[in-house]
Amino acid sequence: MTRACMRFVALAGLVIITACGSVGSDTRQGSPSPVGTSLSPSTSPSASPSASSKFGFVFRTWDGTAYGLELENSDGSGKMVLSGSNFAHPDLLRFVESRNRRWAAWANGGDLLVAASTNLSSATTVVTSGKSLSPLAVAEDGATVAYVVRTTDDPTTMASELHVVYVQDRSTKLLHTFSGPFINCLGDGAFDALAQRLIAVGCGSGQAAGLVLMSTSDGSIISEDDQFFAWPDQWAFSQDLKSVWLINDSASESDIVLYDVATRSRQVLYRSPVWHQSDGSAAPNLPGFLPLSPDGSKLVFTRYPPDRSAEIYVISSAGGPATMIFKSNTVSRLESWAPDGASVAVFVDNSTPAQRIRLVDVRSQSAIPIDTGTAFAELLAWLVA
Repeated sequence: MTRACMRFVALAGLVIITACGSVGSDTRQGSPSPVGTSLSPSTSPSASPSASSKFGFVFRTWDGTAYGLELENSDGSGKMVLSGSNFAHPDLLRFVESRNRRWAAWANGGDLLVAASTNLSSATTVVTSGKSLSPLAVAEDGATVAYVVRTTDDPTTMASELHVVYVQDRSTKLLHTFSGPFINCLGDGAFDALAQRLIAVGCGSGQAAGLVLMSTSDGSIISEDDQFFAWPDQWAFSQDLKSVWLINDSASESDIVLYDVATRSRQVLYRSPVWHQSDGSAAPNLPGFLPLSPDGSKLVFTRYPPDRSAEIYVISSAGGPATMIFKSNTVSRLESWAPDGASVAVFVDNSTPAQRIRLVDVRSQSAIPIDTGTAFAELLAWLVA
C-alpha cells in the first residue's frame, strides 16, 4: 500500500486501530550464521535457534485470486493453512505473537483463534462473530487477547470496537468504540508484561497518527498523544511500554525518534534529509517497517538514497551511529528480526519467486536465500522452539 492511498481524519480525542536464487545487485554475499528452530512442541519457545534445527514462519499468501495465511518450515515441509479465503483485504489478515513468542492469535473470518506458538494445529477458537475480527496483541501467558471487531471488510472506511477476551473462560470485554475512516495500522499494538495496559496506534486529531495507552481493566485512557506524522508499521514499543520508537516524516527530513510515553519528550536518533526525484517530488527515504530486536537493543530500518538502491541499517535503540548491513536494487521490503536477533529478513523482488526472502547476518553482513514458495506475500511471524 502506498503512502498516497493512506488518509487520516481529525476526530474528537484519539482514535485507533486498524490495519492499511541470486539477489540482483546485492553487495553482500556468503552464508550467515545458522538461524533456525523446530516446529515441534517445546517448553521453552523463546530459546535461541540451534545450528542443526529448522525454523518456521507464518506468512501471508496471494495466489492471484485470494489471500491466505500459512505456516511452513524453511525447507518447505510442515505446510499448514491457518486461514482461508475469508478476507477481502490483505490488511485484515493478521497474525500476532506474544512478546516471549509462546502464544499466537489470528483470525479466520469471524473466528478468533489462540494457540501455543509451537503447536498451532491445536488452536482454540475463543471468539466467534458475524463480523470480521483482527487480533492486536497477545499476553505473555496467552490468557488475554486484544482484538478489533470491524463493521466492513474494508480497513480504510469503518467503525471498530476494541475488545479483550480472557481465554480461560472466553469472556469478552468491550474497551472502546472508535468510528470514522481508518488506516491499516492494526499491527502497531502491544500489552505490558501483565496485560494490565495496552498501547496502540491509530488515527488522531493532530498531524496524522495518534498513540494511546489504556487500561485493560476498564478501558480508561492513561496517556494519549496525537502529534505524530508517522505511518503504519513504523512503530516499535519497549517491553514496559515506557518507550516508543517511530519514523516521523516532515517535508524536509525523515527522523527515527525515541518517544517517552510519560513525559512525551522526543529524541531524534537518526535523521535523513529528504531528497527530490527527477519530477521534483520529495522521496520518502525512510519507508517501511521499524522492527525492534528481540532483546530491545537495536532497531533495523530501510533507507532509499538517490541511487534508489535500498539500504538496510542497524542502529542502537538508545542512539548512536547507524551501520549499513545490506544494499540492493532488488529490495522490496524489510521484514523482521530473526528470533535470536542475529539476522534480519529482507524481502526481495527478483526472478526467483520461490526464494524471495534473504536472511542478512548483522555481524558478517552476508545473506542467504530462504525457500518461501511462489504464493508468499509477506512474512508475519517466526516460530521458535
